[in-house]
Amino acid sequence: MTSAASRDSATPQSVISRALQHALQLSDGLLEWLPIGVCVCDAEGYLVQYNNRAAEIWGQSPVIANREHRFTGAFKAYRPNGEPLRLDETPMAELLETGRPIRNRELVIERPDGSRLTILANLDPLRDEAGRLVGGVNCFQDITARKAAERRLQQREQWYRDLLGALPAALYTTDADGRITFFNEPPLAEPRRSSSVQMARAFPSSRFRLRCTMK
Repeated sequence: MTSAASRDSATPQSVISRALQHALQLSDGLLEWLPIGVCVCDAEGYLVQYNNRAAEIWGQSPVIANREHRFTGAFKAYRPNGEPLRLDETPMAELLETGRPIRNRELVIERPDGSRLTILANLDPLRDEAGRLVGGVNCFQDITARKAAERRLQQREQWYRDLLGALPAALYTTDADGRITFFNEPPLAEPRRSSSVQMARAFPSSRFRLRCTMK
């Protein structure tokens, strides 16, 4: 655990509010048991604590004492579409601006070695006994493998849809309640084509997963 409160005796008391320092001292060591990255920023956005898992995900271990890292310990950050994310657009910056929790925010981070990971972040504000905002905590996990699996599944589903769409038959699928989930347009001459949509409407209570008719 790297913390401004527990490991940096040179950090002046004025840098960290008493309420935030107390919270850091209580959690120091405990966060290392978590299988997710956790980092804490003060009210100005400076990084004051993070666990080893956070450093693993970032691909680096920021030095807290120099107060050069704000809002995140990542080398670079991007939106899911690849658009660069400015520091003042990061989830932690948004949290400290609004004071509102952030849930399931996806973003891409780049490590110093150039590799990129997709992470899922959840952030909450830290407040003192008077309700004043004294910082924020970011809990994030690496979901790169899950996103890759989702893309493979989407590609496989598209492949099946393309295959079914090329079949010379009117075909449709339904869910367990008989609702149409897919229908194709068979490549037959218009006068002889049996519309899969019409066939589906003719059997609205069907529980079959797949129906296929040929002319």
